[in-house]
Amino acid sequence: MYILNELSVNVFGEPESDSEAVREDELHKLRQFDLDWRFGPCTGISRLQRWERAKLHGLDPPEEIRELLLLQTHTDPEYTLSLWREYPL
Repeated sequence: MYILNELSVNVFGEPESDSEAVREDELHKLRQFDLDWRFGPCTGISRLQRWERAKLHGLDPPEEIRELLLLQTHTDPEYTLSLWREYPL
């Protein structure tokens, strides 16, 4: 996705729907959370479990991530599991 003049377009230059743009933005934020090692390892647990563990240990994880995970009722592993979910432990 690219943003040109505040209009989201896909790699083919076609406008994206608002829901697609929102989904991409949410997944981008979640991937950034996955890549931030300040909150501990993320393999073998869900994103919400990682967020809760980081909070328990005083690591101050972003509240926005928790809200995103709690507000979404996704069963989609792209939301619930880290970007490393495809790799064996």
